[in-house]
Amino acid sequence: MEIDEGNIPDARRQLVKDLCDAVKEDRDYWDYAFKRMKSWRKFARGLQWPGMDKKELGDSDRPYVANVTMRHLKQRTASIYAKNPNYMYRRKKRLTSTVWDGTAKQLMVAQQAIQAGLDTTGRQLAIITDAIKTRQEAEMVGKVGDTLTALYGYFVTEQTPPAKMMMKKTVLTSLTCGVGYIKQTFQRVMDHSPETHRAIADASDQLQQIERLASQMMEGDMASEDPEAERLRLMIQALESQPQIVLREGLALHYPDPTNIIPDKNLTYLPGFVGCRRVTEQYCLTPEQVQETYGVDIKGHFTGYSRTDDRAAKVKGKADENDTARVWEIWDMRDNLVYVVCDGYPDFLVEPAPPVTYTDRFFPWFVYAPNATDDDADPFPPSDVELMQTQQEEINRAGEGLRDHRYAARPGWVLGSVISEDDALKLKMRKAHEIIPLASLGSEEDVAKKFQSFPTIGIDMNLYSTAPAFGDILRSVGTQEANLGGSSNSTATEASVAESSRQSALASAIDEFDDLLNEMARAGGQILLQEMSQQKVMEIVGPGAVWPSMDRQKIAEEIHLEAIAGSSGRPNQAQQVAVMERVYPLMFQMPGIKAEKLVQHAIKVLDDTAVYEDWIDMDLLPITAVTAPQPGGAAPGGDPASDPNAQGDEGADNAPRPPGRQPGQVGPGQAGFGMMRNAGPTPLS
Repeated sequence: MEIDEGNIPDARRQLVKDLCDAVKEDRDYWDYAFKRMKSWRKFARGLQWPGMDKKELGDSDRPYVANVTMRHLKQRTASIYAKNPNYMYRRKKRLTSTVWDGTAKQLMVAQQAIQAGLDTTGRQLAIITDAIKTRQEAEMVGKVGDTLTALYGYFVTEQTPPAKMMMKKTVLTSLTCGVGYIKQTFQRVMDHSPETHRAIADASDQLQQIERLASQMMEGDMASEDPEAERLRLMIQALESQPQIVLREGLALHYPDPTNIIPDKNLTYLPGFVGCRRVTEQYCLTPEQVQETYGVDIKGHFTGYSRTDDRAAKVKGKADENDTARVWEIWDMRDNLVYVVCDGYPDFLVEPAPPVTYTDRFFPWFVYAPNATDDDADPFPPSDVELMQTQQEEINRAGEGLRDHRYAARPGWVLGSVISEDDALKLKMRKAHEIIPLASLGSEEDVAKKFQSFPTIGIDMNLYSTAPAFGDILRSVGTQEANLGGSSNSTATEASVAESSRQSALASAIDEFDDLLNEMARAGGQILLQEMSQQKVMEIVGPGAVWPSMDRQKIAEEIHLEAIAGSSGRPNQAQQVAVMERVYPLMFQMPGIKAEKLVQHAIKVLDDTAVYEDWIDMDLLPITAVTAPQPGGAAPGGDPASDPNAQGDEGADNAPRPPGRQPGQVGPGQAGFGMMRNAGPTPLS
C-alpha cells in the first residue's frame, strides 16, 4: 500500500510526529544506560583492555586476559535456570459452602439423622446437599485447572526457538546487561508480528512475501524478466502444491534485546515499569520487512538509520539500501492504546487499538533484573559484569605484569668491551651447545672479562597475587575462587562458609526468577481463558479436557497458574524422597487419607514425566465388572435369561431389601463421601 500524504489529516499527522518525538526523547534520555549495556557485552566477550578491538581476539600475542567474567556468567546462568519449570493451578481461598462446615463428622451425623427419620426441619438434608454442591464445584474447577495447566505447558514447550534455550539466554542477558525481557502475547491465525523468529511457526511469512511481490508487479515496479518475478512464480507454485496449510494460534514468547525496550522518562523502578505511562519496543526493519509485516510501502518516506547506530540518522528519503527504518510499538497505558509508528513516516503503520488481550497488567514485557536497586535517578540496575569489572581488570593486569616480568628476567649478557657486529650477530643467533668462533676474542683472552651476565630481579609472586581480586569477586557477585576452577589459600572452614553464603544468594536469585515465571503463568492463563476456543483446547489437550464456554472471567478469578517453587533450578530428589520416608508412614495411619493420591505423588517425585494411568494393570479388573448388568435391566450380551427383571425374586438384584432402604440409598455404616464421590462434575454452560 503506497502512501497518499494528501489524504492524511493534519491532526493525525501531528499525533504521529508527537509520538515519534516523544520516543526519540526517551531514547536519548536513557542513551547512557544503553551504552553501558553494549560496553558490558564487549567486556564479557573478552575485550577487556582500553582500545582493544574484536579483531585482536584472534591474535595470540594480544594483551593478557583471563576471562573469569564469562566463566561466572555461564555458571550463574546454569544454576538459576537449570531445567524447564513445572506449573500447577491454584484456587483462590474462598468459602463456598454455606451450611456444611467442611468436616466429615458433620456429614456422618446428618446422614444418620436422615436415615433415622430425625431430620424434621430439613437442615440435615441441606448440609448433605451443600456438601455435594461444593464438591461438584471443586471437581469442575479442578478439571478446568488441569486443562489450563496442560495447555499452558504445551505452548511453553512448543515455542520456536525452544523456551529452555531462550530462557537461559534471558538469564545470561540479565547478568550481562543488568536486565532481560520476555514478551508474552497471543498470536492469532492471521496476526502479524515484526519479530524475525516467530514463536509459533506457520505459513504467514510466505503469504506476506507473495503479497508484496505481487503488489510490486501490478504497480509496474517489477518486469517479467526480473529475478523477483521468477521467485514469485516459484513461491506460488510451492503454495499451490500444499492445498492444506494449517495456521496455528496460541501464546507466543519473544525475547527482545534490552537496548530495544525504551521506557519513558518517568521510570523510577525497572521491574514492573513503575512510574511509566508508556513503554516502547523498537524494531530495526528494512522497508521490505515493513511491507511484508504491515502491508505498508514506506520507501522514500522514512528516516534511514545505520544498522548498528541508532543515532546515525540520515535525511528522510535519502536512505540507501543498507539502512533500516526504526519502527516503534508504543504501549500507552493512559490511552489504553497500542501505537505502531515509523520514524519519518507520516501515518500509523497499524490503526491504533487497545491490546488484543486483557490481563491484570498492561505491559506485555516481563522484567528480570537480578541486581535491581532503589535509585529513581538511575533505575537501570548494574550487571554482574559491572560489579566484577574492576576485579577482572586487576586479574588481567597481574597476569600482564607477570608476563612482562618473566620476559624481562630472561638470562642476558652485557659486553665488557666493544666487539664487531658479526660477532654480536653470531652470539644473538647461536644455537644450543654451538661452538662460536669470535674474531673479537684473542686466543689468550678471558671470555669472562669480556662478557658478563645481565643482572635481573627475581620474581616475587606476592606482587602478582590475584587473591585480593578473587576475594572481592566473592563479596560483589558471590562467586569464590574455587567455583571458578582455581584453588585459594583459604581453610576448609572458610571455603565452606563462603560456599554456604553463595548457595543462599543463589537460592534467592532462583526464587526471583520463579516469581517472574509465576507472573508469566498467571497472565498467560488469563489470556488462554479469554482467547482459546473449546474445540482447539480439546484438540491440543485431549477429549477429556474441560473448558468453559461462558463466564470465563469468573473462572479466571477463581483459579490461576503458577510455577512450582524451585522447579526451574536443579531438583533435589534425595531430599524429596527423605521427606516422603518420614511423612508417608504417618499419613497412612490417618483415617480418610487416600492412599492412591500418595502413590501418585510418589511416582511424580521419582519421575516427573511418568503418567500414573500407565501404572494401572487393566488385566486385574474382574470380568464381572465388564459383564455386570447395565442400568435399566438389559444385560451386556442381550440374553433375556440374564435379565434381572425376568428372574423373579431369586435374582440377586431383585432380592427383598431391609425396611427403610430404597435403591441407591446409603447404608448406616457407609460414609457420606460416597455420595459426593459418585457425583459427576457440574456441566459447564
